[in-house]
Amino acid sequence: MRHPWTIVVLCLLAACLLFPGCKNQGAGSLTGFPAPECTMTMLDGTTLSLEDLRGRPVLLEFWAPWCAGCLKNIAPLKELHKRFGTGLAVIAASSETGPVTVRRFVHEYSIPYPIALSSQRLLDLFQVRAIPMTVLIDRQGIIRYHHAGQFTEGTLEKQIRGLP
Repeated sequence: MRHPWTIVVLCLLAACLLFPGCKNQGAGSLTGFPAPECTMTMLDGTTLSLEDLRGRPVLLEFWAPWCAGCLKNIAPLKELHKRFGTGLAVIAASSETGPVTVRRFVHEYSIPYPIALSSQRLLDLFQVRAIPMTVLIDRQGIIRYHHAGQFTEGTLEKQIRGLP
C-alpha cells in the first residue's frame, strides 16, 4: 500500500501542471522581439492597432474576470495607469468575450484604462498560455517584458522606467 503522502504529492504536482498561471514564469520567449502586428476590438466596439500606439510604451495585460491572479493585478495596473498617464498606454485584453460580463466587471472594479476583447488570434500572437499575462512593449515596438502570473507594482514600474 502506498503512503498517503504520495497521493497528496502527486495531486499537487498535477495541479501545478494543469494550472500553469499559478506559477511565476518570468521573461517569456517573446522578450527582445518586435511585438506582432495586430488590431484589437475594444469593449466600446472601436478597434485599436498596436501600430497606432508606436512612439509610446504599451502595457498589455491579458486577463479574465474569473481569474483570481488577474484580480490582484488590477490595483497595481490602476496605479501605474494613474502614475504614468498618457506616457504609457495601459490596455487590458479580456479573454472573456461576452461584452456584457466584461462591462459589468469594469464598472464594478472602476477600471480606468481601455479594455479590449481578446480573440484567439491575439492570444496566439502573444503566446498567452496562462493568465494573467503581462506584456510591456517599448516605444519602438519591441517586447521588453513578457510575464505570466502576478507581478508587483515595483517590479513593473522598474521595467517601465528602464525602457529605452
